[in-house]
Amino acid sequence: MSPNADTLRRFQQARFGAFIHYGLYSALGRSEWAMYNEAIPAAEYRVLADSFRPGRSSPRDWVDLAVKAGARYCVLTSRHHEGFCLWDSATTPFTSARTAARRDLVRELVDAARAAGLMVGLYYSLLDWSEPAYWAGPRKDPAGWRAFVDKVHAQVRELVTGYGRLDILWYDGFWAHDNPPYADALGAEDWRSAELNAMVRREQPGILINDRSGLAEDFGTPEQAVVEQPRPWEACMTTNDNWGFHAGDRNWKTPRQLVGALVHSVSRGGNFILNMGPRGDGSVPAEARRGFESAGQWLSRNGASVYGCGKPPHLRRESLDGGYFCDTGLWTAGGGRLYYHVLRWPGSAFGVRTEGLCIRSARLLASGRPVAVEGPDGAVRFHGLPARPADPLDTVIECEVEPRS
Repeated sequence: MSPNADTLRRFQQARFGAFIHYGLYSALGRSEWAMYNEAIPAAEYRVLADSFRPGRSSPRDWVDLAVKAGARYCVLTSRHHEGFCLWDSATTPFTSARTAARRDLVRELVDAARAAGLMVGLYYSLLDWSEPAYWAGPRKDPAGWRAFVDKVHAQVRELVTGYGRLDILWYDGFWAHDNPPYADALGAEDWRSAELNAMVRREQPGILINDRSGLAEDFGTPEQAVVEQPRPWEACMTTNDNWGFHAGDRNWKTPRQLVGALVHSVSRGGNFILNMGPRGDGSVPAEARRGFESAGQWLSRNGASVYGCGKPPHLRRESLDGGYFCDTGLWTAGGGRLYYHVLRWPGSAFGVRTEGLCIRSARLLASGRPVAVEGPDGAVRFHGLPARPADPLDTVIECEVEPRS
């Protein structure tokens, strides 16, 4: 058995996580790509650290919001592309611990998450816009590049040796600056990713590593879309259009969209991680809080259809994009039960194809109210439902099934 098999099992049982994008860009309020998009010189950008002072309880507040949302794990950006470290790194003074904040925010987040019973992950970007060698690249400045990659390896070592057990290492930023994102100009060999990840696994045998160091590793990370993969995977999504705080981005996803994305991911056998982008002072915008809290309220009533659930193995009918979606909703399965998520409420009676299953009984999951069923070959018909959805986000019908021989 693989040393991280138990972590993978718990990760896939959890199904829902919270992503936290936080750094100097949060104080600018123009997204996590502001330094690059606005061509801000590194020396000018570093000045932001002189006034960067997150609220005293910010990491605990982020974890509290993750718990309210029903998330079972959280991932913090320990260092994003800007190069600013949220821990006390010995490799650079450009850290939250050695500038105005005087705090190890990674430590605070990890401690708060563990106290809340969450699995803990750290995001780390390989690229660094504050490093001249990154801009030059390995072909133009081989010596500078080697020193830069040595620094990257040293920083990752600090993270995986300084904070106790970590469940997830979430890499990003393996591409070249002249062709972002996901370019082929830099590869795993340039970052010495095999060497780096071997070190990580020696220090953290149980850790899960994502697919953004140029190597496939343990799980895939489709971004801003639910895309099924033939291995463990996690769809990552923002609450609006940006990962880091952007004061001008008002395109907030509705609670219904967020719950739908979560359920869609689970129905395809994947995880879903939802991002919060706190402001510079550490506060989370009200619209993002509303999305997280609404998801948590829904999960408090319907969590049995998400946690420990996945793609129903017996249902073969698929939509064009590969999802297990019927005209009115989609299926998840777990614990010997089948769950139909009615995302498009059809009224008091409707039918759904079941592909060779006999539904013995059904009830509304949130309330326990029985639902009348009858099952002609290959389908189930639900009767006696309310004219309007019991839950405007997603009404779940729990079904007891009897496989047909």
